[in-house]
Amino acid sequence: IKTVVKDYNLQAQQSEYNQNTWKMILDNCKIVGYPEDQLKESTDDYFEHYSESFKKAAESAKISYEEYLKKNDFENEEALKEECKKQAQSELEYIMIGVEIAKKEQLAVTEELYDELVKAYAKNYGFTDTAKFEEEYGIDYIMESFVFEGVCSWLYDNNKLVESEDVRPTEAPTTEKAESETTTTAE
Repeated sequence: IKTVVKDYNLQAQQSEYNQNTWKMILDNCKIVGYPEDQLKESTDDYFEHYSESFKKAAESAKISYEEYLKKNDFENEEALKEECKKQAQSELEYIMIGVEIAKKEQLAVTEELYDELVKAYAKNYGFTDTAKFEEEYGIDYIMESFVFEGVCSWLYDNNKLVESEDVRPTEAPTTEKAESETTTTAE
């Protein structure tokens, strides 16, 4: 049991450390623009997901879609769309910054690594064919996810997490200013 608790505590420390590291990175980066096509596509995807989910929930609750939106703090469908846009922007911030870190640190997903990862992910998501997985999620999105995952691993490996058997997770330093600010723009 001691080993299980120790492993759990380490995973909690790593998770919180990664979250705080990304918070510090985001706090020290300035996003000056978003790729409009990606922002629109991501916003539309979020909106389609939430509106369909809300419509089904409203039907189950035997109330109108509009009533369900209001019960969930959305004045109308436009307010839901605006929230979806904020989520899309947040997602793009992580991706854009991750791509910039990957460029700066010369991190890349090789063709061999891509093939290995896409097979594993396709299987984990219940696909028997990687082509269908790629069609469903899009090669660009999959590649961005792999780059982001690689950056997260690089950040974890290259930062100073002090592992402790103590129950409290370790936090990334939040009082220090980043060595340099990164400005990311859409091209």
